[in-house]
Amino acid sequence: MPVYDFRNENTGEIFEKKMSISEKEAYLKENPHISSVPSLVGFGGVQDLKMKKPDEGFREVMSKISENMTIDRRSKGNLTKF
Repeated sequence: MPVYDFRNENTGEIFEKKMSISEKEAYLKENPHISSVPSLVGFGGVQDLKMKKPDEGFREVMSKISENMTIDRRSKGNLTKF
């Protein structure tokens, strides 16, 4: 279910609520002092924006890929395997 950000126009408080789209519409109609705040995340809330460092296995795979790839400058930057 989506998580939406809201602002209480009376207090300036910004908060999250988990609800369906139809529940959101009803909530905003019933609470005229509450407005919807645009957010980057529609599902899961702000905690989903936290970046995680790739694990060692992923870094090893990327390292092997880069060892086998070079940029062919004659082909306008396309990667080619040698």
